[in-house]
Amino acid sequence: MSRYRSDDRYWEHRLDRAIRGRQGFAWGAFFIGFILGGIIF
Repeated sequence: MSRYRSDDRYWEHRLDRAIRGRQGFAWGAFFIGFILGGIIF
């Protein structure tokens, strides 16, 4: 469980950094598309 928390925090930091960067929009579009694709298929 401790490992999961650390991993979650790491990904949260990475996402925040990506969103603030220039690739933020591309990351958001990819993430939304991935979620929608998972729901549809």
